[in-house]
Formats: sequence, structure tokens, C-alpha cells
Amino acid sequence: MKKEELRSLWKERIQAYRESGLTARQWCAENGVSTHRLYYWLRRQNSAASAPASPSEWMRFDVTDGPEDKASLTIKVGVCEIEIKEPLNEKLLLDVIRVLESRC
Repeated sequence: MKKEELRSLWKERIQAYRESGLTARQWCAENGVSTHRLYYWLRRQNSAASAPASPSEWMRFDVTDGPEDKASLTIKVGVCEIEIKEPLNEKLLLDVIRVLESRC
């Protein structure tokens, strides 16, 4: 069985288990599955769902005018916020972007 087929099968099984209202032991006995295997796939599915976002996803940023009418750039990543005011140091901005790409 291919990896995608196996993942799809276990996704269906986990959904059936959750909808059944049975304990893991009862559901496994009725469906001929070991509880060890069910718990393995539950952990695997939960870890995949809570995995961090892919670094290739786009991030939102706003360009606003500062109080002295100088342009500024604000980059927000999670709870972090980076504000860059004019004059723009392009090398510094590229360095910041490289660090963000490696961390996000």
C-alpha cells in the first residue's frame, strides 16, 4: 500500500473511531485493529495538524507613514514586529528576511 493510501485509510479510521463514541479498546476490538496502531496514528495525525506553517507561505506586511511623514515598513511575524524607517538599508533588510526565512 502506498503512503498516501495508508494515510487516507487511517484518516478515515480515526474519523470513524471519533464518531463512534466507543473507547479506543472497544473500537479496536470491533474493527480488528491494535490499540497500539490506533494511538500511533492518532499521535501522527495530531502532530501533523499542529506542525508549524511552511516557510514558503506569504507573510503580511504594512507600509505606513510615520509621524514625521517618513515612510516606514513594519513586518509582523507572530508576536514579533520589526519596523524599518527611511532611509532604507537594503542589505540590512535582506539579512532580516534571510533570518526570518530560516526561523519561520
